[in-house]
Amino acid sequence: MKTSIHLYCSWHRNRNFKKHFVYLNKPNFDKSLYNQIINLPYIESIWTFEESFKSILKNKILSKDSINYLKANYDLRRKWAKCYQMQFFTCGIFTTQRIESFHAQACQKLNLTSSLQEVLKFFIEYEVGANNSLEEEKETILPKSISKVYEKNRLLEKMGEIVHPYILEKIKKQYHDGLNYEVKDFLQGKKW
Repeated sequence: MKTSIHLYCSWHRNRNFKKHFVYLNKPNFDKSLYNQIINLPYIESIWTFEESFKSILKNKILSKDSINYLKANYDLRRKWAKCYQMQFFTCGIFTTQRIESFHAQACQKLNLTSSLQEVLKFFIEYEVGANNSLEEEKETILPKSISKVYEKNRLLEKMGEIVHPYILEKIKKQYHDGLNYEVKDFLQGKKW
């Protein structure tokens, strides 16, 4: 699809960094560098990401191969770094864990010889479980005091016609947060 954006899973990028830089996670090394590298996918500010990346590259402990690996990943940062993905509508999802969870459950319960009836039963059970989880999540995501904000909201009503209820609940939380933004001067004294 021409308007689709293909992003990488932040969790998987984090795992790849852990594997590649495992040698930094040893007692004789400063673990702060290791932690700085593996947390790159989750940084929410572009400025913080860029500054962190620069400081990582300046570190003398890294081998040339490790620096080249980081630079190659840096070239793709718009696909895996959370701070660059925030410009896209993702419902706050930056990992593929939900679909992987579904896939793992499907692999456990279904195989090539599964009947159509077994497949349908699996999907129904999975959907019921997902809806139950949604109801539990709703209790923690949307406090009762703000749920009335959405009762007569035309935008959310229309979205409810085209998106899954789970996605709608995630959107409601972002919508609520969007209504309650605070303007703060977080870069005091910063000159651009």
